Order: sequence, then C-alpha cells, then structure tokens
Amino acid sequence: MVALFLLLTLTGCWSRYEVQNMNYATAVGIDYVDGQYTMYLQLLDFSTVAKLEGQQKAEQPPVWVGKGEGSSFTEAANDLYSTSQQRLNLGQISAILFSERLMKENKVGEVLELINRYREIRYLAWLFSTREPPEEILLATPFFRFSPNA
Repeated sequence: MVALFLLLTLTGCWSRYEVQNMNYATAVGIDYVDGQYTMYLQLLDFSTVAKLEGQQKAEQPPVWVGKGEGSSFTEAANDLYSTSQQRLNLGQISAILFSERLMKENKVGEVLELINRYREIRYLAWLFSTREPPEEILLATPFFRFSPNA
C-alpha cells in the first residue's frame, strides 16, 4: 500500500510548461526616464520560425514588445512579468540594449547585477547602447522576412 502511494505522488510532471504556452524573449531594452526604469522585451513568435525547405514566407513576421515600468529595475521586471499573459522564458535573450539616459545616470551596474541573477539568460549576450528609444529599435522589422531573433 505504501509503495502504491509513493508511486502516485512521485510520478508526473507537475511543474511542466508546454512550449506553445510560453513567451520567449529574444532581446531586452532598458531605459531610465525621470527616476523610472522601463524594461522592454522583444518576444519571439514561433509560428514565424518554422518553415518548409525552399518556401518563402508571404508576410513579414510580427515583432512583439512587452513593457514594464518601476522605480527600480526589479520593479520594472516584476511589472513586465505580472502583465504577461503567458509565462516568460528568458533563455533565448541574445541582445541587451541600454539607453543613453541609463548610461548617463550610471545605472548600468544595477541593471547588470540583476540580469546576472537570472541564470537562464545566456552568458554571451550582445550589449548595445542607443540614443534612440529602445522600444523603437526593438520594434524594427527584420530583413528578408526572418524572425527577429535570426
């Protein structure tokens, strides 16, 4: 009886998430305006990644960008998580974009400290800086009908 009870409690994937029920971030942008952090996540749409060999896509793949705000970078990240309709996966992030305002206020160290705590973010992410708003750059459509992460 005990062995049967143990088999019932130890089997299954209780914390499993289906691939199609997750949002995959490919890039993150961070801005700092008037004492508020704004975090942008560029999200991947898996329907634009899969293709048949030799077949050209008929339409441009969509670019999805999520936004979170807060008085600290942690609050901005938590705001982004709380407004997401599906679980976020940060394991595909390959680019981190800092605004010029963030760098002028010397807030990059605080941001990098928190980013380093997320073990699922790749260790070899590209770091960029811009004078333009990060949201505009992350909303740019890619060339040749590729997905934004290509």
